[in-house]
Amino acid sequence: ITISMLGQQIIDEKFEANTIIEATYGRALCTFNHIKNSDIADIEIQKAKTPELQKFVNSKKDYTNSYIDKIYNMLANIFKEAIKREIIIKNPFINVVKPKSTKKNKEVESLTTDEQKSFIEHLDSEKYKNILLLALHSGMRIGEILALQPEDVDFENKLLNIDNTLTKNAKGKVIIGKTTKTYESTRKILITSVLEPILKESISNYVANKNNLLFCHSDGSIIAPSTVNSQFKRICKDANIRVITIKKKKGVETA
Repeated sequence: ITISMLGQQIIDEKFEANTIIEATYGRALCTFNHIKNSDIADIEIQKAKTPELQKFVNSKKDYTNSYIDKIYNMLANIFKEAIKREIIIKNPFINVVKPKSTKKNKEVESLTTDEQKSFIEHLDSEKYKNILLLALHSGMRIGEILALQPEDVDFENKLLNIDNTLTKNAKGKVIIGKTTKTYESTRKILITSVLEPILKESISNYVANKNNLLFCHSDGSIIAPSTVNSQFKRICKDANIRVITIKKKKGVETA
């Protein structure tokens, strides 16, 4: 059995056993493609050597450290599984060193108060205005906002329920996930005096759609997070401010 064959088996078996969701399956396949399309793909597990495996992971140095981690860990798991299945008795990957990226790690930053004010001023005619305002003032992910339903908004108790997000299936199509990005992300956030009018206006502009989403296109179709992120970057450019993640750092005040 080759490295590629075993890797595919592992991913498929996890999906068939329902231990990973479709979105995770799709992301795993994207990572696996680096292995599947490489020179080591057709090497038989029993004939794999440490130097050629090291050469492969070293070839990924131009990716980010987080992406190198995914590729490295996936390959490591293939050989751990090979040991478990008694395909090999000695692991050639155990001495492979994980390379460090040539790229600098990006830090999550927040807009300054002045940048936030400038950003808001450029939102007047923006059709995704309320989506971006919610992201700015709550720290919610764009996918979480786009998965909101009117029933998630509890004005009486001033709570906003976050238990879902938009994601992609194995074919790359945007779908409504069954949970948030991580289970720890399922939460309730306080509807502040800043968020309340934004949510009330959004509900008053609700367009009936088969998914019952609070935010959707005029034809009722799902808005892709990438669409909103592209608009965010354009607005930052128009407002002459830095293009960064619109998620607050702990302790940083919003405008």
